[in-house]
Amino acid sequence: SMAVEAQRLITFLNSLLPLEAGKKLNIVTHSMGGCVLLHALAQTDSYDGFLGQIIFIAPPFRGALRPLQVVEMGTGTPADWLICNSTLRKSAATMAGLFQLNVAPIGVWPAVEPVTATPLSYPILTQEDLYVPASWSNPHRTQLRAAILLAAERRYSRLEDDMASVVRRLGDQISVIVGAHGKTEYAATRDNGTWALHSLPDPAPGKISNGDGTVLCQSGWFTGVPAARHYVYVPDKREDTHADLPDLQPVI
Repeated sequence: SMAVEAQRLITFLNSLLPLEAGKKLNIVTHSMGGCVLLHALAQTDSYDGFLGQIIFIAPPFRGALRPLQVVEMGTGTPADWLICNSTLRKSAATMAGLFQLNVAPIGVWPAVEPVTATPLSYPILTQEDLYVPASWSNPHRTQLRAAILLAAERRYSRLEDDMASVVRRLGDQISVIVGAHGKTEYAATRDNGTWALHSLPDPAPGKISNGDGTVLCQSGWFTGVPAARHYVYVPDKREDTHADLPDLQPVI
């Protein structure tokens, strides 16, 4: 779960201290790592004086659709070729961290694009509440689902407060890099109990799609950090770049 990984991160940070005089610790995160760091920094201000620049790359602060695919269908991971669907579904049913990366509740998902105020649709087209057990068809370890979903929902209930706390102390040191123009799965519907994920069609001429292949740009918006410190990487051709973003020269 996010809380467990945040505690592991805090233990690691403790092992780096004290720093040499005049030195600062710069942190670069990718994907879920950004959520873990945010959780850790919201828990303690012990490291504020040691931190330099903090870079979040493709952070799914408000979740993504891929976890829904993994839990419900046992697909959607780089290891699909190795792990058969039934095995993955069974394991995913109790991965608390996976549910915590699920699409945020409808009241948390951004209703407008922060810079242009363009209206944004909630990616669960049926408007279903993913934080109740009845929304899930995975048959494994169902007795644990309510507790896992409650923990995931609580993460989102404090997300904006966590961001406000971190921005108040470290806002000038934070930058966010997201990817766009990827073939990002942008919405989900359920028909006869089976979830379907919809890939974004080719964008209109002169437009780009708003994700990197996994994370939609609006999920990575860090409330309180100025728009000028949010950066977007757009590849020359439409392709999934989520996993590769930290290694791409323009991002570096």
